[in-house]
Amino acid sequence: MNEKNIKIANVIFIIIFAILLIIPSLKINMSDKSREENRYLEKFPSLFNHYGQLNTKLGTQFDKFYSDRFNLRYKLISFHKLFSCGINIYYCIGKDSVFDKKNHVIYKYTFFGMTSVQKKTPYDTKLIVNNIIQLNEYCKEKNIKLYFLIVPRQSDFVKYNVPNRMYKNIPDSAIKIINRLIKTTDVKIIYPYKEMMETNKETPVYFKTDHHWTKKGAYIGYKNLLQVISRDFPGIKIIKENELRQSTNKMVKATPKSSFNSGAMARNESFPEFYMKRILDTDYIYYQYIKLRDLKTEKKSNLPGFNSRTDIIYKYADGYDKKALLIGDSFTGNLSDFLPFSFKELLSLSDNYRHMNFNEYKDIIETYKPDIIIICMRTASLPVFLNLKIPRGEK
Repeated sequence: MNEKNIKIANVIFIIIFAILLIIPSLKINMSDKSREENRYLEKFPSLFNHYGQLNTKLGTQFDKFYSDRFNLRYKLISFHKLFSCGINIYYCIGKDSVFDKKNHVIYKYTFFGMTSVQKKTPYDTKLIVNNIIQLNEYCKEKNIKLYFLIVPRQSDFVKYNVPNRMYKNIPDSAIKIINRLIKTTDVKIIYPYKEMMETNKETPVYFKTDHHWTKKGAYIGYKNLLQVISRDFPGIKIIKENELRQSTNKMVKATPKSSFNSGAMARNESFPEFYMKRILDTDYIYYQYIKLRDLKTEKKSNLPGFNSRTDIIYKYADGYDKKALLIGDSFTGNLSDFLPFSFKELLSLSDNYRHMNFNEYKDIIETYKPDIIIICMRTASLPVFLNLKIPRGEK
């Protein structure tokens, strides 16, 4: 190649390089939230921090901001996923998930239950048990009945064929906590593993493309919970399945606020539409209580610490004449089709930002004065009970 051709090649390279630099910056996405990934995007960093000092993390923060918002980002992600999925016969790998083309989308952090959480931060299971016991003692002192509904992990109910050692079905370390509570304490634990496993033979108790349990799975949890509660409160009504209008849908609805969608894991990973059409092939059962119109809801309250964005009060005139308080992670969402109809009044509090901090609950419990407290969490959420430090003298 002569010198002239080399110069032409260099010019072409520089032009192409400049285009590759300029195109991503032509249109920056300024939305607060990503519809495709169902998450909030990084905000533009400030030159100064909240102390008025020069922000030494400006470069790193701007890099995250730009990576979240550059032009054609989603098309690039989709192309990469389409290419990577195309060259793998059995599965597609994403950042947090693996899509088994014959089965489910596997979400890494729920596959192992509490074990996946422990890999990041080792937890003292004895301390978790002790803090749950302390909460139970606090409830006894306040003449409150405490019930603990623990949702089994997702991986026990689906078959995975992904050839990756990372997804070996190892025991969930939360089982140690559950067994210790059942065998050595009087904490009322509801762990509907066997019932969900039996039901799962006929209809899924977990969504394929979402880490939440289905309405069917939630109903099994509700029924087991109410059977235990009825031993202390014999007059309470357990909603029967024949009192629920049933419908089916291949799309996912994991919380009351959400609309039908392809599922959180599928959205977060931006798997190609071709594969999503293939995997959304399951008819999930959905329920609606025949007396739904009689249920009243309130999103405003003078209760201390009540958050109108996440918390809600249900009132049902024909329910059992006791006040119940429901505390839990997002798995409480699909209980809302059944649980509110069993009580005259049910206060539902989200723990997703409170993280079982006793100070976040003390005033609202002692002001609301519930007769019953129900905690509903998946096994992976159990480490939040390390935050539940009840001061001496509170019991």
